[in-house]
Amino acid sequence: MTVNSAARRRTALARKAAAVAATSVAAGVALGIATLGGVLAAQVSSAKRRPMVDPRTAPEVGGSGGVDTATRIKFALLGDSLAISVGTNKVDDSLGGRIGQAIVDAGYKVDLNSVAVANSRTSDVRIQVSRALITSEEDPYDVALIVVGALDATSWGAISEISHSMLRAVSALRSAGVQVVVATAPDLGAVHCVGAPLRSLWGWRSRKVAAAQAAAAEEAGATVVNLAEQLGPLFKADPGTICPDGFHPSPDGYRLIAERLIPVVRSACERSTKSRA
Repeated sequence: MTVNSAARRRTALARKAAAVAATSVAAGVALGIATLGGVLAAQVSSAKRRPMVDPRTAPEVGGSGGVDTATRIKFALLGDSLAISVGTNKVDDSLGGRIGQAIVDAGYKVDLNSVAVANSRTSDVRIQVSRALITSEEDPYDVALIVVGALDATSWGAISEISHSMLRAVSALRSAGVQVVVATAPDLGAVHCVGAPLRSLWGWRSRKVAAAQAAAAEEAGATVVNLAEQLGPLFKADPGTICPDGFHPSPDGYRLIAERLIPVVRSACERSTKSRA
């Protein structure tokens, strides 16, 4: 055997070995992906069967507060289960109750109305906005708070559609002269109702949804509080911020959310008052 033929044989053997190794790696990756997909599918199915807090147990929020001689703020609450405060059953613990009281404490008379609906997505808020504007033509709203996004994170709708829906909802309110505050999707990496890897996937997705909502809302003229950024680490560090169903905030969780929103809502009230002067 010549030197050249021996070299060619070694090269052929090396190529064959590399091909076998590559095939083994590809098979391993495919098996890993299939296994991960099976785990995620099982976790999603389990999450759907897990008992959640009945939205009907959330407190009814609405009405008037403050002295009659104070400057009036007509306030609209729109959004999903967080907006109606699923996970608590007392008005004083709810998002609407806490923010309404904060408006009164700032020296205003508040008329609060909630058109939020549990299990809403960002696309559903457009319908809520239309309802709010149609029913207030003779007595328009001054400030609106939109709290939505959790189901956008778990349902895997197109990010572009989420952005478009938020842009349209906020634009409609701003065109009607309403000051708008938007609270984005929370960080679902903090929930307890599912484990890894689904919880990590929900966390990643919810942060993408929140970023898209924030960009669209700001473009349309809203003031934004990114709940995923501001409260994700706190909710992850404190299990007491989540209610027993492992998904919705607890009364303490709603307190933390309200604390981030109240200064922004008060500023919106001030802008609304100045615009009328």
